[in-house]
Amino acid sequence: MATFKTITCYSKRDGSARIKIRVLHHDEQRRVPTNLHALPGDVTPNGRIKSAALQRQCDELLHRCLEVANRLSLRLNAMPIDELVEHLRAAIEGEPAFRLDFFEYARRVAARMHPGTGRTYIAAVNALSRFIERDHLDISEVRSPLLQGFVEFLRTEPSRRGSNRTSGEGTRPKAGRAGVLYMSRLQALYNRAALEFDEPERGVFRIPPSPFSRVRIDAPPAPRKRALAPAVMQRILDLPPFADRDAQLARDCFVLSFALAGMNAPDMLTAQAPEEGVVTYERQKTRERRRDRAEMRLRIEKCIAPLMEQYADPAGRRLFCLYRRFRNRETFVRVLNKGLREVAAAVGVEHLTFYAARHTWATIAATSRESGGAGIDMYTVHCGLNHVDSRMKITEVYVVRDWRPVWDANRAVLDLFDWTEIELRALL
Repeated sequence: MATFKTITCYSKRDGSARIKIRVLHHDEQRRVPTNLHALPGDVTPNGRIKSAALQRQCDELLHRCLEVANRLSLRLNAMPIDELVEHLRAAIEGEPAFRLDFFEYARRVAARMHPGTGRTYIAAVNALSRFIERDHLDISEVRSPLLQGFVEFLRTEPSRRGSNRTSGEGTRPKAGRAGVLYMSRLQALYNRAALEFDEPERGVFRIPPSPFSRVRIDAPPAPRKRALAPAVMQRILDLPPFADRDAQLARDCFVLSFALAGMNAPDMLTAQAPEEGVVTYERQKTRERRRDRAEMRLRIEKCIAPLMEQYADPAGRRLFCLYRRFRNRETFVRVLNKGLREVAAAVGVEHLTFYAARHTWATIAATSRESGGAGIDMYTVHCGLNHVDSRMKITEVYVVRDWRPVWDANRAVLDLFDWTEIELRALL
């Protein structure tokens, strides 16, 4: 429990005394200076203030100190005395209380991120805004009860994707992963604000301690397996041409992604032209978070070369000509998803996403030869997916990566399939 008392500190020159506030907290003592001074005759020899006007001013200062203590509430128990002193100093000197619109701050931070990453932060903030039914939220209001209520809100709010954007009968709730994803984004923003605005070396803590550790989030259900069985993948390779242009594009890009060890759709738009049969690109999803810029190098195998030639950039600038039709990834992905619905129906699967090509490649690569896979070790599969191994981060700084094991692994996966139809149709 903190206690406050006004004391007088005399000047040796003119006999005046400066008023300070003595703070006792956790068996420690500090003196906080004020702008009040007692003239000679205003204070008795034993330090008692005689002036009624000065006493009223001192009482007002003590009242401010008590207001600060009440505002800090339970936080005060664990707060060091120097942090308390900074709060008192701000109140005494009339420094305006720190304010930060959490939503505005989040949007400012997200604007500096990679567009794909920034969108996930904006989605989390928008969801929180829908929950509180306001478009502004001071960071001091971000407390564990509010966050726990937000988690419950996410469990019941209908999905806002595709045609299911409004609540109503028949709408489905968000996937369980939304709670984990959105809360991780909000926590990252909160921690970033504390890093930016707090000054711990001066004992200044403008952002309240993080409330996220007190929020309980149930583990999300296991995600739906996206990998296709090898027989289904072969049916996709053998599909006759589609009359629908988008379906044909989706099928071809799905095959290209699979043959390039699961290349993502955004990377297919931006990857540069190959050199000597090797395509080199930086994986957009993670390049901003990695020292190596998530560089990937992959050899183009002969079985897929005819299809790649069909989609080659005539200007020779990029790997594919897709960027000439699609100016942004959103439009490209939307067309792919639309076309894949027709592909899924043609091969008899209920649901097909573009990311399934990546999952299928990894699953077939890691499956033993006895079970019909390529029998590739998990570390090579990990490298083929261009993931980071946390156990080897330091080692990878010093070692020049040899991509040949990944190339051999990709060849082993592709050799499990019959590419005759792909080669023939690409040459037509």
